[in-house]
Amino acid sequence: EQTLKMSFNISEKHILIDLDLHHGKESAVVYTCDLTEEYVRINGKYN
Repeated sequence: EQTLKMSFNISEKHILIDLDLHHGKESAVVYTCDLTEEYVRINGKYN
């Protein structure tokens, strides 16, 4: 049985989620937001 190590670091603007799967040294960065498709569509019309 293997265990998963997970830690969270939350600042005012960023959330860091660190997962250790004990398998290799690879890493990834993911950027996301909470904007809905409708919000982007409406505000995209201002160009």
